[in-house]
Amino acid sequence: MAVPAAAQDEGGPPPALVDKLTAAARDNLTSARLSDGSPAPAETAEELARPLVPRILEVQTIERALMSAVMATCQLDSEALSYRPYMQAIRASGRYSDKQIAYLGLLHGLSMGFLGSSLDAAMCNPDFVESLKQAPAETPIETP
Repeated sequence: MAVPAAAQDEGGPPPALVDKLTAAARDNLTSARLSDGSPAPAETAEELARPLVPRILEVQTIERALMSAVMATCQLDSEALSYRPYMQAIRASGRYSDKQIAYLGLLHGLSMGFLGSSLDAAMCNPDFVESLKQAPAETPIETP
């Protein structure tokens, strides 16, 4: 379960929202941390001229952030149930650099904060919370 059914029917997050969230993450990339704890370096002019990761992976990361935000709203450990397994799957794929992984972690965090701010704990009935616990921990990493 990456996004609520209503959002899935519409094809995921609106492109304008993806643009807003990805721009914010790229603008703040130097606040992200690499695996050794050092700050991610600023993007070069060449990097800024092209996508940092495939768009489908950005969309998938934003969808995962929504699931994490819903879990947190429902008092579940979103880091253990959603974020960490997702990021581990990205790392394990071996397809992305440390800088790209740092960007995706930052994108997840910014998106989770932005999307989570509008969630209401009233949605967290026992059946819904149980379905969140059963949601797959890992999401296949989709690339074109």
